[in-house]
Amino acid sequence: MYDPFPAILPLNIPAKALHRLQGIRWDCTLKVLVDGKTVNEATGEVLFTKYGISGPASLAISRSVNQGVLEGRDVAIMLNIFPYMNRDEFMNTLQLLLQDGKKPLSLSLIGIMHNRMPEVFLSMAGIDHEKKVAEVGKAEREKVADAFLACSLEPGKPRPFTEAVVAAGGVDVNEINPATMESKKAPGVHITGELLDIDGDSGGFNLQFAWSTGAIAGMAQW
Repeated sequence: MYDPFPAILPLNIPAKALHRLQGIRWDCTLKVLVDGKTVNEATGEVLFTKYGISGPASLAISRSVNQGVLEGRDVAIMLNIFPYMNRDEFMNTLQLLLQDGKKPLSLSLIGIMHNRMPEVFLSMAGIDHEKKVAEVGKAEREKVADAFLACSLEPGKPRPFTEAVVAAGGVDVNEINPATMESKKAPGVHITGELLDIDGDSGGFNLQFAWSTGAIAGMAQW
């Protein structure tokens, strides 16, 4: 038995600077690292909110994030806001944008992203967004690239079950007879759907599993 926890739901990100992007939708890649090891990754739309992130890509990684947080592991979310551009392509684009040495760094970057993004991501990376382009050397340009291609976010506590699509955790499937869904530990008790420690991606998979296991349990009673 594994204590249930919410899955497929928005994520809390305590960093207040990120909350300034509330309302912006942007295609991103989100990579989940637990104790330094990549355990999940998703690319798609991210909705920035007043508490963190939502949208399809965020929902797709939420189980891995919440499980790691609840287990007390070291969890980080690496955010890349240019998932369809490799680092070399981004550096070439950056070189073209940073031509006017008198311009502030953040102003020079507005052309390729929402106008709130440069200041927020540069600040989160510890880079002075008002610095003149002429003062940004080669080494700092690499840091600028990291600010947008590898922004590290620390997740907060899981959001409530009321916002979740499905519950992860539950009864270990090894304790269930798959032919009848009957409990091996409590004969006569049939356990199905989200009560089991099985959960899938969004898209109807969890509903189908609930219906299928319910049907198996029902037919076993005939």
